Amino acid sequence: MFEQKLNFKLTKNLNARNVGLACFIIVLLLNFSCLFNQPYWDDILGLHNQAIFLADNHFDIAKLWGPGQNYSDGGPNIYRLGMMPFFYGILYSIFTPEYVHLIGHLFNIACLSIAFTFFFLILRKYISPWSALLWCIAALCEPVMAGRTAELGQESPLIALAAAAIYCIAFRRISAGLIFILIALFIKPTAGLLAFAAVAWLFAGGMMPSRFFRERFLRGKWKQYLTGSIVVSSITVSMLAYSSITQEPYESPPSLIFLLNKGLFTFSKLLPIQAILLIGMIIIAGAAVLRLKTRRVLWKDWFSFYLLIFIAGFWLAYILLPSPLPRYSGFAVFPTCVFIALNIRRRYCNALAAGAAILLGIATMDGKFYPAMHCRSGEYLERSREYIADLRSNAAICRVLEEKAFLNPIVAKWPFVQMLTMPKLGYVTHPIPCVYAVGILPKYTSAKPFTAFKNMPDNTLYIYASNSFEAWNRFGPSLQPSSNDQIVGADSTLDGLLLVYRKKK
Repeated sequence: MFEQKLNFKLTKNLNARNVGLACFIIVLLLNFSCLFNQPYWDDILGLHNQAIFLADNHFDIAKLWGPGQNYSDGGPNIYRLGMMPFFYGILYSIFTPEYVHLIGHLFNIACLSIAFTFFFLILRKYISPWSALLWCIAALCEPVMAGRTAELGQESPLIALAAAAIYCIAFRRISAGLIFILIALFIKPTAGLLAFAAVAWLFAGGMMPSRFFRERFLRGKWKQYLTGSIVVSSITVSMLAYSSITQEPYESPPSLIFLLNKGLFTFSKLLPIQAILLIGMIIIAGAAVLRLKTRRVLWKDWFSFYLLIFIAGFWLAYILLPSPLPRYSGFAVFPTCVFIALNIRRRYCNALAAGAAILLGIATMDGKFYPAMHCRSGEYLERSREYIADLRSNAAICRVLEEKAFLNPIVAKWPFVQMLTMPKLGYVTHPIPCVYAVGILPKYTSAKPFTAFKNMPDNTLYIYASNSFEAWNRFGPSLQPSSNDQIVGADSTLDGLLLVYRKKK
């Protein structure tokens, strides 16, 4: 009796507004020290450099799309159809960089709070409010998602719109869900995976006897929903074909062994917590299929089937992508947790599983117990919140160089070239005048092309970071110092090397 009263009171008080507001306040307080953090890694090289270009050029889209402006040519045009560069471009036009970054952090925390609320409302319909709340907390504690709470990128608004779309599908408002997917496409085409999943889901349901799916749940609108899903999927394919391709494709089709090794590396080194969640999801899905043989199929089962198709499609696309980044996986974390929560039958087992997921997330969200990467590549460090330590050490080195070596020639690779020459990114207050870029010259900066070590004066400073630009042949030669070179600054916050040195000739 007491438990029933408690659940009733909790259900009554946990409305959408209260849940969203509480989530926003708690996440804000937990990230208070990060609210003025600068953009990091790909957010520097993509979203924010394009936004700053738009702000500095009066939003001249013709200039942005002009010849030689693509990312691979050293231009700022990376998100040809994205709306987020315009959002940040407007902010950079109005506010100082510090407040642009503050607003960006608040906006992203708000987006994740919205996603939290939508998924809580889905779960609350089928499981106890306590378990629903625990599973949503577990999703936010997963290391990639914990990192997204401190980001200045595009994943958070994408996750919020995806949450809105999945919420609509969960409550059989499939047309509204497709509209949200369509809007999300103009943040990142990744949202199209939701539409592809809807096509497969509706087609599979339509092939079943009508009493199981079409007539029982969709009231004759099955063909209409399928057509809409196909249209949105077609728009996704068109956008992918039109947008600039920023990743180098495979030189030849990858072998099955290569993809298996790639998956093993991904789940063992980069995303072990998500690997645990996926293993649990597979086991639970198998048990759920067996149970369906002995009971009536419910809408919850069909919705779970949609989530299963989406999650399977997401990971297939992730592994097939030539250069997938761990932060992309945040798109699938909430749906994975929701699937598990919906399909654990016993209430106490459900709550215990959610509690275990929360503890695992908290223990690993700073990368403390993850396998060492021995690198300073942001695309890998974004597997958890450990990237924040790299961001702060990068900022500290940029400040020292501005204060102590402003007039020295400095040789660097991306993203240090951008950080040292673009004050709006927040790493320096004035562009350092003699920065030389090794590799692709970013045309939107004041950097000069690096030609050869022998052409540089004796007082030149070199920045070496053990990141992926050292391995990319378009960014040669290597800046790794020799044993004879003079190290003038080093950071040992993380396993990978970050050095400032002078060449000994």
